[in-house]
Amino acid sequence: MPSSPGCSPRYSSTNPPSSGISFKKLFSQITDRLVERDQVLVVALDDVNYLFYENEASDTLYSLLRAHEAHSGARIGVICVSSDLDLDVIEALDTRVQSVFRPEEVYFNKYGQAEIVDILDERVDRGFHEGAVGPQVLDRVAELTEEQGGDLRVGIDLLRRAGMNAEMRASRTVEREDVEAAYDKSKYVHLSRRLRELSDSEASLVEVIADHDGKRAGDIYDVFNDETGLGYTRYSEIINKLDQLGIIDAEYTNVDGRGRSRELTLNYDADAVLDRL
Repeated sequence: MPSSPGCSPRYSSTNPPSSGISFKKLFSQITDRLVERDQVLVVALDDVNYLFYENEASDTLYSLLRAHEAHSGARIGVICVSSDLDLDVIEALDTRVQSVFRPEEVYFNKYGQAEIVDILDERVDRGFHEGAVGPQVLDRVAELTEEQGGDLRVGIDLLRRAGMNAEMRASRTVEREDVEAAYDKSKYVHLSRRLRELSDSEASLVEVIADHDGKRAGDIYDVFNDETGLGYTRYSEIINKLDQLGIIDAEYTNVDGRGRSRELTLNYDADAVLDRL
């Protein structure tokens, strides 16, 4: 940022080295700056449940919450936001982290249909001409959004697609049929988002399961191993993650003479999954 003669620039930045920098060195620089400026760093971990799926949550929180031990005077607070209501954050952490992580829990219920209507109505006011989306149409959008777990991203995407459908009909108003036609794509907003976040090996397993839906874990592993060369330990870790993400169900079933085995099934239409991978 250029500055006038005699004045120092208000903001400055330093480009990271092209060879990268170690976490330890970077973290030390951050904590040194906190102490130097007598400031408190607040770290908000949104969708922290994904760190648990990757077994990274304990190490991450440990580094933040024990920073004052390695860097005297450093003060760091942590906010964890989990979208997985079945995840017990405290119970899932290592004991070394549980001893220092004593959060105050605030629970937010899922949005009900009336709340969804209110929130989406604000989006309608901003994005549509007055009267373009009537109360009955908005109620239907909210109803379909609630069916998808109350995820407002579904409702917002549904409004957008329904509006485009109305434009294609050269209509000044969005009708219920526009919403119903849009829902076939909008209902997969969760799926598209989750698939984009998968690694190559995780996406490969999803593809194998889509091609062998309902097969036992051992049979699917044979195909997965042939395609990726990864071992059973990593395979099992990926299954657990996909199950936690809600992409698949991994249910244990009894197999005659062979004990118990997991049966892997998709929670979405196989063609929809393959189209989005």
